[in-house]
Formats: sequence, structure tokens, C-alpha cells
Amino acid sequence: MSGARSRLALAKILPLEGRLHLGTAFATRDNVAVTAFHCLSRDDNPGEVVVPHPTLEFNPGGKRVAASFEEGDPAEDWAVLKLGESIPGEFRPIALCTEVQDGEVCRCLGFPQDAEEISRFPEKVTVLDTEAEIEGARVLTLHGEAAAAGMALHGMSGSPVLLKGAQEEAVGLLRRHLPRIDDPEMPAGGKLFACPTALFSGAAILNAELPEEGEQGHIERLRSAAGLGDSGAAARLGHLLRARGEAEAEAWLEQAARAGDAAAAFALGRMLEQSQRGAEGRVWIRRAAMSGDIAAAATLGVRLRQEGRNDAAIDWLERATESGDAMAAHTLALIREEYGDLTEAERLQRYAAERGDPRAALSLARMLRERDRDEAIYWLRRAATVDPDAVRELEALGVGLA
Repeated sequence: MSGARSRLALAKILPLEGRLHLGTAFATRDNVAVTAFHCLSRDDNPGEVVVPHPTLEFNPGGKRVAASFEEGDPAEDWAVLKLGESIPGEFRPIALCTEVQDGEVCRCLGFPQDAEEISRFPEKVTVLDTEAEIEGARVLTLHGEAAAAGMALHGMSGSPVLLKGAQEEAVGLLRRHLPRIDDPEMPAGGKLFACPTALFSGAAILNAELPEEGEQGHIERLRSAAGLGDSGAAARLGHLLRARGEAEAEAWLEQAARAGDAAAAFALGRMLEQSQRGAEGRVWIRRAAMSGDIAAAATLGVRLRQEGRNDAAIDWLERATESGDAMAAHTLALIREEYGDLTEAERLQRYAAERGDPRAALSLARMLRERDRDEAIYWLRRAATVDPDAVRELEALGVGLA
């Protein structure tokens, strides 16, 4: 039976009160699934489960399975469901993995309401930050390609964030997007947030069934798979060992990079830079950027600007900006300002500030200060959460943080 279980165990949480569906869930064992807590609650009462007994429809196929809420955390936005029967035999449970690094390319697989005609929709995402927080809860910050292109992802809440590789593992579940200022229903710059697997992997019903492997066992399993040529395993092993400061990471990242993994190439380039092998590192960063890695393109553009090569930097910064990278937009704005194009510089700073870059918010506030004091104060307050210069400028204007 296991050889035939090729489909990942993804399900729609069935409709309530006219909604197309409540979100996405995925099975981690034959009789356990997880989703986002808010899929089972209401906006006016987010801390209470109002759908304690959802029905899951596994797709493709449409097999329905009754479920019941077991435990969860509304602040961290995860919920564990116990299934009334085992998932359909053709579906494969999705294993959980707690190791993920900045720059890794993953995919979210779920059921957006704007694409009901598609059985399962894959959203390619890049991990931007593994240590961000939303209202005190740790999140994975992601950049989604379809979201950046303007697609609403309503209905994909609860979707697994899947690592690349022969055995796709979930490192988190999708919870929300960064709302645009002009349209809160749409994600700003394609920025998405996910609940890391580490926050719910200790749930009793999951913990009782998970093997006691430990980090070293996980590393050995990855090493074995990578040694057999699994480039996805090589990438994850390389990222993990690099985070631990181990030199062995270089070989595994290079294996994955040579197989076409742009995130691994970028990580390898950064690792070589940090070990004083800057010329080699630049080769891999450029290779990653040419393969479409957003962070690599932004980094390459910033490096070129730091070297005074503004004209060479512009193309890379424009590529990254078009993909929603705030750091690239801010840096490109500085170049445009130096070239005297103040209108374009302001547009780019606003673009970056709306996507959460505090340096851009501060720069935009300075541009607006004489023309629109109220808006300048707004952006200074946005920047002041992390930038002491913004705090000082607010004090100089005689206003506070709120």
C-alpha cells in the first residue's frame, strides 16, 4: 500500500455559512491532521473554536472524513485535529520537520478560493526570515510568487509549507498575509506568514506518535539521502550544518547548488564570503541570482552599490524589486535619488516602506517632512519600532510613538 501512496494528504475544510470553504488542512499521520486555528474560529471571536467538528475533504478524489478539534493555540494560529477514520489509502501523510533556513525555496500546497477549478494550487515561496514575530508569536516570513503577482490566497490558510526533495516535509503552515495599506485583502509585496512546525510539533497527539529521532538522527537521515543523490536532502543538510557552523556544510550546499538549487547556491556564496573567500562567494551569489533567487539578486545589487558600481547594481536591484524585495527597492531608491530622479526615489521608498523596511520608512518620512507632516509622522512611527534615529526625529517634531 505504501508504494501507491503518492498523493500528499491535503484536504479542504468544508464550507460554513456560505463561505466557499474554511481553509486547508493536511494529515501528518493516518488519523491526525493540522490546520490554522483561525480556520475554526471567527474574526469577532478569534480565541474560541466555533467549528469543533469540521469535515475534511481530501482532494483529488473528494473522500470526506469527520474530524474533531484536539488542541491548538489561537495566538500561534495552529490547531490539531483527530480524524474519525484513517485518511484514504492513496494519500501519503506529510512528515513534520523543524529545521528550515532563510533563503530556502519551498511550496505551499492548498486550495485558494479564487482557484476552485484547480484541484490543488502550488504557491512557490522563499523563506525570508525564520525568527520574525507577530504579536509575540514566532512566524516564518515568506515571499509568495503568486501572491506578489496579485493573486488572493484566501482558502490556503492551514496549507503546509513544504521543503523541496523526494520526501516533502512540512516546516510550517500558512496563517496570513501582510495586508496592503490600500487593500487589506491583498498581500503586500507577496509577503506571507506561516506558523513554524516547531510551535506545534510538541502537541500531545503528535508527540505520542512521532519517533524519538532527535537532531542528530535527523542529520544522519539527511546525510544518507544526500549521499544517494537527493539534492533536496543535500540542501537541507547543508543549511542545517551551516547554521551550526560546521565546515561540512559547504560540500552539501555545493552538491545542491550544482543540481540547480538557487537557495543553496546563495547560502554557499554567503558562507564563502564569511570565510574570506569573497571572489568564490560572489560567483555562487551571482549564479543564484541568475537562477531567480530574490535574496541573491538583492544581495548582489547591494554589494555592487557598496563597491560604487551603481550602474551594474541597478539591473539586479530592479529584478529583486519587481519580485517584492523591500531591501532592493530601498537601495534602488537611494541610487535614483543620487541620480536626481526624486519622484522615482520617493515611489521606491514608499514601495519598500509599505513592505515593512524601516530604513525606507525613515527615508520616506524625511522626503515628506516639509510637504506632509502627518504622513511623515506616520512613517516615522512605523520605523521607530526598530530604528532609534526615527525615535529621535519624532522627539524633534514634538510627538510620541503613538
